[in-house]
Formats: sequence, structure tokens, C-alpha cells
Amino acid sequence: MHKLMARPLTEDDFEHDAMNNKFLKETIEAINSSMEAYHAEKDPVRKKEIWRGIIQALPESYLQRRTVMASYAALRNICKQRKGHKLIEWEQFINFCKELSNSWMIFE
Repeated sequence: MHKLMARPLTEDDFEHDAMNNKFLKETIEAINSSMEAYHAEKDPVRKKEIWRGIIQALPESYLQRRTVMASYAALRNICKQRKGHKLIEWEQFINFCKELSNSWMIFE
């Protein structure tokens, strides 16, 4: 979230299907408009209010980076629990785990 205000948002910043593009485009336009207001605002209290509104308006599909440290035992449990999950993100995560060195510790 520290880099959120560095540039305008685009559709590439979100996980989305082609069917939801109209709603997503409108949301991005509204957030980018708020970002412009944020950058133009001089009052720190009002600036924080605008920032908070932007954070609350972000859809759940906003792609964020996170650093996570987990043991192979934890990854084994995650992969076992999420196998066959309907969200494609879990399938992508499991495929990522299969590419790790010593992945045999997760999948045997």
C-alpha cells in the first residue's frame, strides 16, 4: 500500500475477468480521480481523509505484493487444504509450490 499513490491505477493492477470490465473501469476512474484530489490537497487532515477513502474503495481484486515466510510443513498443509479449491489463485499458488526446490517435501 505504500506505493499505491505513486501512479494512476490501470486494469493490470487488478485480477479480473473480461465480463466485469465496465464496472472495474468505472471504479478505477473514480479512484484515480480521488488520487488527483489527494495530490492537489494541501490540508493534511483532508489529505488523510481522501487517502482513507481510496483505501476503502479498492476492490478486493486489487493485486498486492506480500512477503511471507513459511516452512515446508506449513506449505504442505496449505496445499493439502486448498487442493481442488474453486479459486484459480489457489491453483496458481499450488503450481508455484511445485516449482520450489525440495517440493517433494510438500507433495509426498
